[in-house]
Amino acid sequence: MRLDDLQDPFVRVLNHLESTLIASHIAAFPVLCWAPTDDVAMVRQEIAEDCLDFSHVPIRDGKGRVRWIACREDLNEKHGLLKNHAMPFKKRHVVDASRPLRETLLLLRDHSVLLLRSPESGQTDGISGIINHADIQKTPVRLLLFAQITEIEARLRNRLNREPWERDPVCAEFMRNAQNQRRDPEGQLPLINYLNLRQLMCLTRTCNIHFFPEKSKDEFIECAKRLTAIRNDISHTNDIGCSAGDNPLDTIAAVNRAFDFVDATLAAVVYLG
Repeated sequence: MRLDDLQDPFVRVLNHLESTLIASHIAAFPVLCWAPTDDVAMVRQEIAEDCLDFSHVPIRDGKGRVRWIACREDLNEKHGLLKNHAMPFKKRHVVDASRPLRETLLLLRDHSVLLLRSPESGQTDGISGIINHADIQKTPVRLLLFAQITEIEARLRNRLNREPWERDPVCAEFMRNAQNQRRDPEGQLPLINYLNLRQLMCLTRTCNIHFFPEKSKDEFIECAKRLTAIRNDISHTNDIGCSAGDNPLDTIAAVNRAFDFVDATLAAVVYLG
């Protein structure tokens, strides 16, 4: 939760989102579990037939408690009892259903899979859902990240509105871009509203409004491109921060890197006032 300015509407909205979006909003229910004596070949077949998209296989003992967990990739071309290819299940793999979403994503980065505990599970151990790489691209994650990027864009527009950039010759290219985007010559919106996110970031640099001052011009432009790419991934339901052909398990790290980058950018933009 941010405490920089609780009267700021952006801060209030993001604080509300961060406190409202929780682990259960991205979990898959119910969690499917197997028995320790199940045959590995049978487990692989069931996963393939049901088109299950998860990275780990939870295993319950005879008392209904999850005691082991097996990595799905480790089961390829394996035979015998499922328990023989599993590792002991640790408490660190469990997250409460009410855990804030952002904290859940950080935990997922360290453990690759989380099992969700809730009072309504009906199971002895309270485990009712699972969160892994397949869940990290869901709408709640996109909503939180998109809200932060929207705040960055709005704050940049507000800051640039206090600058006479439209009369500055060094900003002529930005003026042309804005005018070309204005469909209605008599439009009432300020020209700054017709610049996209990358252009807004580059314009701040041109106007000597510096955030990320330690970066060179080329590095700053790459930051602008990266932020725009993250926003486009969110908007067009692409995997956030990933490229074609990437291992699906790498999406956990990619989404967390995106959050880290957006967090740092937002903090720097807020500092501009």
